[in-house]
Parts: sequence; structure tokens; C-alpha cells
Amino acid sequence: MTRLVADIGGTNARLALAQGHEVLPGTQQRFRNDAHSGFDEVAELYLADHSDHGVTEIVAAIAGPVSPEEGHLTNRGWVLRTDDLCRRFGVDRAVLVNDLAALGHALPALGPDELLPVLPGHLADHADQALVAGIGTGFNVSQVLYRDGVASCGRAECGHLSVPGSVAAALRERLDAEKAADYVTVEDCFSGRGLARMFADMTGRSDIPAQEILATDRAAGTGFSSFYATLTGLLARELRLIFMPDAGLYFAGSVARELLTGDDIAAFEAAFTTATTVNLPPTPPVRIIRDDMAALKGCALV
Repeated sequence: MTRLVADIGGTNARLALAQGHEVLPGTQQRFRNDAHSGFDEVAELYLADHSDHGVTEIVAAIAGPVSPEEGHLTNRGWVLRTDDLCRRFGVDRAVLVNDLAALGHALPALGPDELLPVLPGHLADHADQALVAGIGTGFNVSQVLYRDGVASCGRAECGHLSVPGSVAAALRERLDAEKAADYVTVEDCFSGRGLARMFADMTGRSDIPAQEILATDRAAGTGFSSFYATLTGLLARELRLIFMPDAGLYFAGSVARELLTGDDIAAFEAAFTTATTVNLPPTPPVRIIRDDMAALKGCALV
């Protein structure tokens, strides 16, 4: 049985083939979403180059709300339906999952070289709850529950939650009240567009691409990257209270991977470990998922 696995993010779609719950080496391929009209076009292009494999299943991870029958790519209007995929590609089964849930399913399969330590923390005996948080084109999380070595992952759309009070207060200290009030949802702050907008609001510069902002700021020494790491630590503190990730907090996404490195980790740690009003267990480990293709491993395991 050969499975087409796909991770459809807000900017890129990543595809591969899998057999026996493992991604086949050398089959990973990335497509820019802007260049294509929808997932069907991307999949057809990919399968045309891999016609020697008879695909019988499709498992697609989507950056957006997913039901058992249908998934919506939040920022692009692409809609995937399981019955349409089965009919169009002649497969026996199609499965849709949220992209963060796919990363959660992948956690047991990720080796040490695919994870970058941020904070060592304390891994509790019999720890059975982890959390994956993605900061990239958008924001979302997936809670991961371990049972007998198998990951079970919940669905969520946390990017559309209101900004936590601690984050809102920190923004009001750095921005005028009108600008600070514009950051309404978590994704307004913690995403590629949120990063670019906040940088422009604080520095007056809107000419730098989002993917270059943190490196540019560090080189200039203006302190924005440290402040953004503080905000991320405050958010992570709130997520710790909600999800109690005793088995670890795992960050993914281009913004998180660029942010939680070097000197900015200290700012993140100071905010993340600020005392709460309840007595929490020891601080859990915090890690970054380094592999941009990791969700494909999760799709292979679903």
C-alpha cells in the first residue's frame, strides 16, 4: 500500500509518498501555493512525476479547520473533501487532519537530530501530555496525549482566540493605545503577518520581508526580537496553564524556528517561567521541531 501524504500550509504545500507508516526517502517535494489554483493541481503535478507508484490512500494535513469529511485552508480558500479526493485520484481512502495535529502524530517518530532544545526543563515520570505550537504563516496548537507509545492529537483553532491579557498589557507598554488595540487575536500577533505588522508599528519600517525581520533587527540591535521573544514566552505561559504539557512544549513554524535561538531565548525563558497564581509542576522541556517536513511523518502514521 502506497500513501500520498501532504502538508498544506498557508504558503507551501509539501508532498511525499509513504509505505508502512514511513515516508519514502527522496520522495519529498515542495510547491509554492501562489503558483497553483488548488490542491488537486499540486497533487496531479506531483503524481505525474511519481507515476511508478500506485497510490491507494491520501492523507492530507491542512492549515485550517478540519472535519472528518472536509478541510478549509484558512488564508487561501482551498477546500478539500474526502469524497472528491477519492473520486478524482481513484484512491480507496482519503483522510484529512489539521497540520498541527499531524506534527503531534509525528512526535514519537522524531529523532534527537530533528529537535532543537530551547529549555531543558523537567520531564516528569509517566509524562503523557505534550503540546505542539506552530508560529508560521498563521498560529495554532495541538494537544498530544500519549497512550502506550501512540500519540492521539486534538483539533483546535487557537489562532483565533483573543490575545491573552499579559500579551495585551505588554503591547500597551510599547505602542500607543490605538495601535495596541488592533492586536485582537493570537494570530494578529503570532504569525508572519503579525510579526511584520508589529515590527512596522514599533520601528516605522514596512520594507523588510517577514522572514528577514528578526535577523535584521538583531544586526541593528534595536531590541525588537527580544521583545517579540518576551511576548512569545508570555503566550507559552498561558498555553502551559491551559494544556499542562508535562511531556514537553514543541514549537514549529518558520517564525518560531527563527525566533527561539541565541540570545532571545533568555527573554523567552524569563517570561515563560514567570510565577503563576497556581502551583504548577516543574517547567517542562521546550523544543523546536527543526524538520520542515515533519508533518509528513505524522501523516504517514495516521
